[in-house]
Amino acid sequence: MAQLLTTKEILAALDNIIKKAEKYICIFTYNIKIDQNYLSRLRNASKRNVTIIIVFGVDNGDPDVVKEVLNLPNTTVYFKEYLHAKFYYNEKELLVGSMNLSEASAKNNFELGVLFKDEEYQSVIKKVKEEANEIINDSVKFEGPKRELPILSSAPRKGACVRCAKAIEYNPSKPLCHQCYGEWSEWENEYYQEEFCHSCGQKRFGISFAFPQCKSCYNRFSQSSRKANQVHFLQLGNRISNLHIDNRIKEIIANKLRLNSNEISIDFDLQKYFMNVSQKKSVIDEIEKQFDINLSSNRPSIKDYWDLYSAVARAIGRDG
Repeated sequence: MAQLLTTKEILAALDNIIKKAEKYICIFTYNIKIDQNYLSRLRNASKRNVTIIIVFGVDNGDPDVVKEVLNLPNTTVYFKEYLHAKFYYNEKELLVGSMNLSEASAKNNFELGVLFKDEEYQSVIKKVKEEANEIINDSVKFEGPKRELPILSSAPRKGACVRCAKAIEYNPSKPLCHQCYGEWSEWENEYYQEEFCHSCGQKRFGISFAFPQCKSCYNRFSQSSRKANQVHFLQLGNRISNLHIDNRIKEIIANKLRLNSNEISIDFDLQKYFMNVSQKKSVIDEIEKQFDINLSSNRPSIKDYWDLYSAVARAIGRDG
């Protein structure tokens, strides 16, 4: 039968899928942020020689959890860029829904899901599993985080918490103190507007967990560090649902990344960002005016890049 489930029922169903698996468990989710209860279930499944396959779409999970998952016996992890689907199955049951495996998803969100099982829905389950195999075949095996933002030798050893300005270790991937991280983790909104630059500690506009440094400090990065952040910019596409990118903007971004513009796939909906503008030409004119950018330029400056970079971050933070 098929059952419509709410949050607590989804928790129980997902728990059962992991506990009752005899041969395999397949997990398709947004990222590897896994609640400790589920992590414990996966450990036990691994000890039962159950094959575990995890496919995710964004590399921003807890490094310690990622490391433990990768070290579980009988476990293979795949990365499929832009994967946002959430579904879970073993050899007998399939759960499709909105819930991630994170603690925040379980505690704070209202989730819905559908559980399929029994012979009546074997055709549905088979179809989803076929699609899952296609996703896996188009994925890459994940061996661990490929990227850490380099820290310049001239960079300060101490940073500031972006929320309270408390002195902490300088690490752009962990820009919150322990107390503020606890508050932030309730919602885990990487684009929520914070107060202080992680590097210089000054109060600045446009600071967030995802973008913890002000423009001046960002410009002090080495070229390699800047390129790492540019790669992160590409991953912002996972946060917006529409796929409308003006070609002239795409060319600028491609130029900065030294890529062909056809290789860029960023979900940047200009109409969504400039809500009060109805015509695309007006949107382009507004961007040029607001950011002092010549969008037909073949050699945009780092300021041009940063303004677009920050604009997307603010749009995401405002629109959720």
